[in-house]
Amino acid sequence: MNILNSERLILREWRESDSTDLYEYAKSDLVGPNAGGKPHKSEGESKDIIKMFIDNDDTYAIVLRSENKVIGGIGLHNRKPDEKLYDLEQREIGYVLNPRYWGNGYVPEAINCLLDS
Repeated sequence: MNILNSERLILREWRESDSTDLYEYAKSDLVGPNAGGKPHKSEGESKDIIKMFIDNDDTYAIVLRSENKVIGGIGLHNRKPDEKLYDLEQREIGYVLNPRYWGNGYVPEAINCLLDS
């Protein structure tokens, strides 16, 4: 994965050392169910998820440049979200963001960065 940069964000590969930042928001009831999973019960669980992200190589960590902190994740996945349009080339954008950073335009910035790459 290439490192992608925008004005306020860096999109990069996940690192096991990101587990503290991931757990900070992944333990929230506001995050897990909306992302299709359950809230994380421990930082160890977050580390296991990061290992899966690293193995799958299709999800970037979203790093807030000003804090050098992982505030979310984003990926452009090769999936067919609409079966009625199966013959068309489709991708699915999946993302999650720490609720402390909601409402600041970080997700649209990350999406544009990803699509412009």
